[in-house]
Amino acid sequence: MKGPRLVATKIAVLLSICALFVCIALENLPRWNERRENSHALSKRVKGGDYFPSQVIQPDDDFHFRFSFGSGWHGYDQLLASGNGNARYVFRDRTSQLPVWKLATLQLSRKEVDQLCEELRQIDFGNLDAEYHADVHDGTQMAASLQCGEKYKHVYCNNYFPSGILRLSKHVHEEILAQHRAEIDAAVSLSFEEMREFQKTADKPSPPSTDMGKRQ
Repeated sequence: MKGPRLVATKIAVLLSICALFVCIALENLPRWNERRENSHALSKRVKGGDYFPSQVIQPDDDFHFRFSFGSGWHGYDQLLASGNGNARYVFRDRTSQLPVWKLATLQLSRKEVDQLCEELRQIDFGNLDAEYHADVHDGTQMAASLQCGEKYKHVYCNNYFPSGILRLSKHVHEEILAQHRAEIDAAVSLSFEEMREFQKTADKPSPPSTDMGKRQ
């Protein structure tokens, strides 16, 4: 019996070691919002329309911003914010066993809106291309839309993210969402129809001001 027991013990030890390495690897995988570099090479870029001058980006009533992140397959979390500080965060509750989408109503401070505008100016958002694509058919997508009066800009990133978009993603998560955990924890559940309405324009060219009035 010693032989089979010894083999079984060795197998158990080997499986434990493998499980440990898997756990370490998973812990070190970068989350989409913690990306610092691209895993895939740029294969296609699409130029945008007219240049969006940075000086137009001001924290006034004509300022409307949307940042979407996730995937076209699983859906997009979205932050929508206006110059008056009114903001909405649509997100998938990943603590639930079943897919549950929620809506949080946030009130950004004047300082937070000012800092967001400054971040957009610093990354020269208006000079980014309209689309960036890697030659990958699944994975992660991000999209950002900005409306300032009559000026409008939309940037879509498919598995390739220019440094400006990575910096903007970091700002959204660390300087806005992380500062409003209480409001996010108090989010209400969305119906399937409401979720679909928000997802329709998540990654497509659509002025973010059109979504700010939903379910007030």
